[in-house]
Amino acid sequence: MTTTDDSAERADRAGSSARREHERRRAKDEAAIRASWGKLGGIAVALTPERQSTTAWRTGAIGEERVGAALDALASESIRVLHDRRIPKSRANIDHIVVTSAGVWVIDTKRYKGQRPVLRVDGGIIRPRTEHLVVGGREKASLLAGMAKQLAVLRSVTDVPVTGALCFVDAD
Repeated sequence: MTTTDDSAERADRAGSSARREHERRRAKDEAAIRASWGKLGGIAVALTPERQSTTAWRTGAIGEERVGAALDALASESIRVLHDRRIPKSRANIDHIVVTSAGVWVIDTKRYKGQRPVLRVDGGIIRPRTEHLVVGGREKASLLAGMAKQLAVLRSVTDVPVTGALCFVDAD
């Protein structure tokens, strides 16, 4: 069955959980505005911009959908692609899992429009060498920590090599 209704989206479709979260947050925000403004609620909703924290979920869904489409194009008898897999006992998910004969890839999609991801290296000769992921001038150690958790989940259930990749969509 094919449908264009977002609520009937397959759970394993790239970006589906981010889309659902965006819709949930948008509906909650709209309900709060309508309750606050009473009879003028419809006008207030139309004139109130979406909160950045709500928009971020839609932005992320778009990035996941783009990467998902590119990965789906690679799928074959020897390459299997899974999307939007929930991590057990967590609200977190794994955006994309690619299973090949050589191992498993965990791909975490991030959409930072116009921001450049950079590996900043400090120290080296006298001080210990440290590496930091920086996006748009902000340190993003949380992205690496999230990837480490995703890798640990998959490594705990398989003996094949598991490799992680951060995929930046629309970055500078």
